[in-house]
Parts: sequence; C-alpha cells; structure tokens
Amino acid sequence: MHTSKIVEWDRQKGFGYLRHQKSRLFLHRRDFAEHHKRPAKGDRIRYRIGSDSKGRLCAVDALHVNDGGKITVLTLLLLVILVAMPVFALSHYLLVKKPEHSLLLSLPLIVNIITYFVFKRDKALARAKAWRISEATLHFLELIGGWPAALLAQRQFRHKCSKTDFQTIYWLIVILHLYLAIDYLLDWKIFGIVVGAVSA
Repeated sequence: MHTSKIVEWDRQKGFGYLRHQKSRLFLHRRDFAEHHKRPAKGDRIRYRIGSDSKGRLCAVDALHVNDGGKITVLTLLLLVILVAMPVFALSHYLLVKKPEHSLLLSLPLIVNIITYFVFKRDKALARAKAWRISEATLHFLELIGGWPAALLAQRQFRHKCSKTDFQTIYWLIVILHLYLAIDYLLDWKIFGIVVGAVSA
C-alpha cells in the first residue's frame, strides 16, 4: 500500500490525480474501497497500484487516511446524557452499599479502554480484508459495560454505524443498562410492577 495526497480532483466527473513519487497517478471515485467522505484536493489517500480496463496504471482499493469519522460535540453530549444515570447508580452501589468493593469502580474504565481498541482493531482488519473480530465479541464487550467506548469508536472510525442489525442490538444493550440503573435507584419498583402485572 502507498500513501499520498490528492493534488487534483474534479467533483463533477468523480476523478482526479494523486502525487505518486515524482509523477501523478489517476484515481477514480469507483476505485475507493469505502465511501465515507467525498474526495477533495489535499486529502491523504492510502491505495494500491492497479490498472484500468485499458491497462493504464491507476490507484485502486483507495481509502481515506482520515475517512471523515470524528467525535462531534453532539456525540459527546449524547454520551454524557446516556452515561450519567449508570455512573451514578454504579457509584452509589459501590460507595454506599458495598464500600468494601469500591476498587471495582476502575473496572468499567478498563472494559471501555479494551472495547475501544477492539473496535479500532476490527476496523483495521476490515480494511485489510482480513479475518474479522466477531460481532458477538463486540456485543459482549458492550454488554459488560463497554458500550460508551463502543459509541465513540463507532463514530470516530465510522465502524458498524450503518449496519442496522448491529445498531439494533447495540441500542438494546444501551437501553438495558439505562433500565438497570434507573430501576436500581428506584429500588427495583419497575421490575416489581412488571412481575406483579405478569403474575396477576
């Protein structure tokens, strides 16, 4: 793989040129392996040397080095809102009810760090078209508390964002964590109401 910048790009025609060594190399929009960001002059591109239908050298399997994924202020705000209740509930449980286990407060941080780098690794494997980390593993990390880091990783690396099945399970996991936090703080009243309604 090579890395270079786009030195010329025609947005209407969908092609341009990369600075390759001491010359220019043709690049067409169809030769991008992923389409997350509209190409523009100055973008850094990772690519292989290939050839077009006429045998001319061109860039293929192109990828944006920064493919447009980023963590926005809106994403951070959403994350703060989502984690507020679970963090409060966990802190209350470990510091008030079980102070002897207060050291476990560091465990969610460790899980989230691991989750973030596992998502990053899976994105790299996807780009390399290598053997992937299973979605079951990613969801397991989310389920045991890594869902905040998973949200950040999804946005930053643009990974699993557009896959409906994955997103459905992800947000069900988030809702489960929110429910457990809220119901714990309500002394499991919601659970009691549901059980009572079912057994009535």
